[in-house]
Amino acid sequence: MRIIAWILRLLVLALIVFLIYQFIVLPLTVTKAKVLHVFDADSLLVMQNGQVKQVQLIGVDAPEHAGPNHDIHECFADEATRVAADFFKNEREVRLDGDSGVGELDVHGRELKYVSLDNGEVLNEVLLQEGAAKEFHLDEQNYERREEFEGLSKAARAEGLGLWSNCDV
Repeated sequence: MRIIAWILRLLVLALIVFLIYQFIVLPLTVTKAKVLHVFDADSLLVMQNGQVKQVQLIGVDAPEHAGPNHDIHECFADEATRVAADFFKNEREVRLDGDSGVGELDVHGRELKYVSLDNGEVLNEVLLQEGAAKEFHLDEQNYERREEFEGLSKAARAEGLGLWSNCDV
């Protein structure tokens, strides 16, 4: 009888630890943000914990609208930006996840992140799958999803999707 009581106490303790983790610790570690603006397909402006931040997507290089007066306009930039904007059409609240393989910030001071919705869709993946961007990494970077992203980019290129259809990439 004492063994059963002891096992029940352990089970109750395990349940309490699980519930604390599930409903207190985990929500504190998930980084949510609201998308305020899509600069380019791979560059966003977000509001997180009351702070406005610029985010650059990990592993993705999309065509740019750049320059001091947006005078640099790369092939497929409008279409790629539209893919990103459509991603947030029904949901502006996103999850931001970092990757130790790339560090916290890029050379322009933007936070490097994977951007996903609650339904599990990841913007970085969608852009690569649709040919709205190509995989990108610096030589020394070995981010967690690099092989997967390289494969998505190669598949879009092989199918002639998006920028791979008519841009000199």
